[in-house]
Amino acid sequence: MEWILLGTGAADWQKPRENGEYRGYTSALLDSHILLDCTEHSLRKMQELGIEWAQVTDLFFTHSHDDHCDVEAVQAIAEARQKVHGSPLRIYGEGSWIQTLFAPEESCWQVSRLSAYEEVSCGDYRLLPLAANHRTERETEIALSYLVRRGGHAVLYALDGAWMLNKTWQVLRKTTIDAWIVDCTIGDGHEGDYRIFEHNSLPMVRAMANTLMAKTPYGPPVLKQGAPIILNHLAKTLHPCQEELEQRLQPPFVVARDGMRFRIG
Repeated sequence: MEWILLGTGAADWQKPRENGEYRGYTSALLDSHILLDCTEHSLRKMQELGIEWAQVTDLFFTHSHDDHCDVEAVQAIAEARQKVHGSPLRIYGEGSWIQTLFAPEESCWQVSRLSAYEEVSCGDYRLLPLAANHRTERETEIALSYLVRRGGHAVLYALDGAWMLNKTWQVLRKTTIDAWIVDCTIGDGHEGDYRIFEHNSLPMVRAMANTLMAKTPYGPPVLKQGAPIILNHLAKTLHPCQEELEQRLQPPFVVARDGMRFRIG
């Protein structure tokens, strides 16, 4: 698996910091053809990295918030793919909302409705949607994380969301993962912040990490030894700059940055 983090910022990144540092909205590209979430920032970063939009075959959404789902950006990718390859973009999202934004009869895309805890195949990959602790304005929507597996390797992509739900833990405790890409919207020193009920703080991530790296009565650690914990969806107003945050943290914690690449397996 080759991952590219196209964007690593939360919704408050409307413009750069005074020092020029900037994060686009969170999205990731897997093996140059599987996209997780899509906004205008995703398109710009792909262009910057020399990645053709038409290469994207499959697009998985975590949820419907505007900083994760931009219909016009998706349309641009779908039309590029149709023009170059003559085939539709395959779009996946939680079943309560995905077809309200992406009409299934459009010729440039093919829409599939997902249900939490029901695995789907995507070429050599298997993606298991997991319910996330995050809400949208759509009362029936279930935000999703994804357990992404290929061969003997697995990555947990968990954006957005707060403290791991029990049912999701019950699934994860039976497996092992090679990397955890995790919502860390809130940094240290923000005790009492109301956003902890739908986003993680750094202390929350540390607490969960301690258990994921520990042997439990259920079996061996969920996180393999040495597995990176990649802190993502970082709020501009709730974290220091990249350099300062990197200086404060030690492995296995890794501070995500736009354009970051890493390989698993």
